[in-house]
Amino acid sequence: MGRAESGLGLIRNIIGDTQPVNLIEDCAVDVQVLPDYIQELEALLQKHGLRYSMYAHAGAGELHVEPMINHGKPPGEMPCSDRCWPKLPNW
Repeated sequence: MGRAESGLGLIRNIIGDTQPVNLIEDCAVDVQVLPDYIQELEALLQKHGLRYSMYAHAGAGELHVEPMINHGKPPGEMPCSDRCWPKLPNW
């Protein structure tokens, strides 16, 4: 088992209501702008106080982003539920 598989196993077994959500799965970004894309996306997630996991096949510009969302809260109380996602970087 590789590092990616080991890491995903740990993330998927977090105990409690706060769980990773596949927000961006297999996003393809030109490798020339990938660092800028990641920086903008991290700033957005951090602005809303979201913990997240991010992993990539960086050489191919393929990115996976999973914010940790508390599923025990009503949808209106989730961080940036309807305010955040429309503001994802436009690449």
